[in-house]
Amino acid sequence: MANNSANVQIGKPSIAGGIWMGPEGAALPTNAKSAIDEAVFSCIGYCSEDGVTNSSSFTSQDIKAWGGDIVASPLTEKKDTFKWKSIEAGNMNVLKLVHGDENVEGSISSGITVKVNATDKARHSFIIDLQVGTNILKRITIPAGKISELGDVVYKDGEAVGYDMKITAFPDAAGQTHYEYIQEGSQSGGVTYTYTAVTPEGTENPNEEGWYVLSGDSYIITADTTVDSNKTYYERDSI
Repeated sequence: MANNSANVQIGKPSIAGGIWMGPEGAALPTNAKSAIDEAVFSCIGYCSEDGVTNSSSFTSQDIKAWGGDIVASPLTEKKDTFKWKSIEAGNMNVLKLVHGDENVEGSISSGITVKVNATDKARHSFIIDLQVGTNILKRITIPAGKISELGDVVYKDGEAVGYDMKITAFPDAAGQTHYEYIQEGSQSGGVTYTYTAVTPEGTENPNEEGWYVLSGDSYIITADTTVDSNKTYYERDSI
């Protein structure tokens, strides 16, 4: 087979959000195009320019016969990890992933309280959405993952505050630690969305209403539980 530059892939995140998290056991998509259920999964926002690194490490144990010949080398350990740095340090979804749902309270308008302790953190499921080529999508789904390493949080002029984390993926009932799907299609999966500004009455819970806010160039589900008068909220419709 001749060389084909169309098969060269890049790791560009989806414009709708590159990394999404949900509860362990949530129903995960089984292709690269279907819409993400945003009532179940939450986008964790921007990551650093280093993107996502997936590492697979193997350990085997050599078995020697009398005389020194290696006659077998069975696998004794296989580890599957994903590493990225979340740079939306004010994103409630990121804070809850890092510290645990029960340790993050409030909203940016009313004030956020984060409790830092040694409580073991819950497992989550994850979706990583990529545009790897012209009209080529790639989706990675992780049925069960948990933060196994967390880097230093640096507060410095000229540098985004971020959470450098490593997620260890655990096998599901079928023994798979993650799945990869590659498929032709646009990032929206053939669905076009429009976002219309809403006029809150002031008593709503924006997160429960499913309202969006503009974060950079993307619309994301707001984590606000009370209306912030300094923000514009949006409803999404498909056309």
